[in-house]
Amino acid sequence: YWFSNNDGYVDLSIETSLGAVPTNWDTPYLVQESGEMVAGTNKLVAMFSPPFDQWIEMSPDLTRIAMGATTSPFYHTITELNSNPFSGNDILAGTSDGLVWKGDFTNGNMTNVTANLPEHYVSSVRFSKKVNGKLYVAMTGYYNNFNQALVFKSENGGQSWSNIASNLPAIGIN
Repeated sequence: YWFSNNDGYVDLSIETSLGAVPTNWDTPYLVQESGEMVAGTNKLVAMFSPPFDQWIEMSPDLTRIAMGATTSPFYHTITELNSNPFSGNDILAGTSDGLVWKGDFTNGNMTNVTANLPEHYVSSVRFSKKVNGKLYVAMTGYYNNFNQALVFKSENGGQSWSNIASNLPAIGIN
């Protein structure tokens, strides 16, 4: 990866063995307790040992583009990552086109757990720190002028989701 100063702007590019991959303006990173560094592009990428100089692609494209969506004017990316406190290799990943994935980042075996979630930009994904299998997702409709709080909880590892935003003000969650 590299940083460059471009008239006061700092750019971050992630290079993998297959070349540059798309990144978000706030690309999410995780440093696992076991030392691996994981980042979200349109795929999960990781570095496993010092000197941390080469990203390795760990998953296929996790956006709707890979699922056949061709009508989007934007190239979507992973916007959020979170580690499972009960299992070091499990992570949650949310995308800018409203998908949520759960799985083992070390082998790229990710499962789409979007289920009944609406199709909005994922602004946060979290594993519960106290209950294994409980997940939380926040989304924002800011880009679509959709001003509602979008906060969801799953009690069953992402098989189904319930809206828990009932008492929140009608604003986007970022």
